[in-house]
Amino acid sequence: MRVLLLLSVLLTAPACTLCWPRGGGLQECPPADDDDATDDDDATDDDDATDDDDAAPPCALGDLVTGATIDAHGYEMRCVVPETEPFLMGSPSSRNPRDDDEEQHEVTLTRRYALGTLEVNNAFYEAITTLTPSNCDYGCGAGNPAQQVRWDLALEFLNTLSDLDGLDRVYTITETDLLVDWDASGYRLATEAEWEYAALAGDTTIYPGSADPELVCWGEDTSDDTTHIGGLLPANAWGFRDMCGNVREWVFDVYHHFTADPVVDPTGPITGTYRVVKGGAFIDRPDDLRIANRSWDTSGGAPWIGFRIARTMPGGAEPPE
Repeated sequence: MRVLLLLSVLLTAPACTLCWPRGGGLQECPPADDDDATDDDDATDDDDATDDDDAAPPCALGDLVTGATIDAHGYEMRCVVPETEPFLMGSPSSRNPRDDDEEQHEVTLTRRYALGTLEVNNAFYEAITTLTPSNCDYGCGAGNPAQQVRWDLALEFLNTLSDLDGLDRVYTITETDLLVDWDASGYRLATEAEWEYAALAGDTTIYPGSADPELVCWGEDTSDDTTHIGGLLPANAWGFRDMCGNVREWVFDVYHHFTADPVVDPTGPITGTYRVVKGGAFIDRPDDLRIANRSWDTSGGAPWIGFRIARTMPGGAEPPE
């Protein structure tokens, strides 16, 4: 009777979980995984996505960022880790040549992101969309950058790619609205500031990785009036290629003139007629191949406009070393 009473008390005690293992005596069970932020990888960890021991560490500068579909098509992306200190975007007033929409100003980026080391090529674009956008008068080989891509079709490509890799869409597109979730895990266009930060790669060179456009850019003086297979020219310090020349690249921002005011994670005005394209193209003079140079176009594609892929990554900016 005393044993049954003791068992009854133990089984009804609110703070005690009991087990009776086969062949053993009554005992307290091992602690259950609480899945909280301080989870320290206990023996019964259920590998829940919210456990801190299961989460992959944030990517470091230059790390390859993988995905089933991008990997299958040989598309390489690398991690960019902005510093908590602002960088100078635009060009100083002393620089010549310079355009009046390049007012130099401080920009702080707070999101870690991945960026394609190359522009999306024809083979990759056609495999995802079944469309053949490029004007073959300017190069439509499999390894040449896709060109004549409309801005809205670039967004649809990115949403489809997100679906294929099981990531959350960044863009919600309706007949009247475009909603953007910058924290979503899926693929997107870079902002103009993210593009420029990656092109500078911690330097102050006029062209990505060089002071000489003929070394790193397919422009008017070097291209023979056509695009070229991606990746033939040297990369900048962070591994990005063809960020000048070949094709101009869509970024997200609506075009506007810069001011000297400091900004955080800029994305341009909410509405406007033109979208920014960066980097210059195979038809452009050296002045238009500069990192700070800004071009714009309507959403319609032109034979010298393509894009590269970006993606928001976990983790934010880091203090400078």
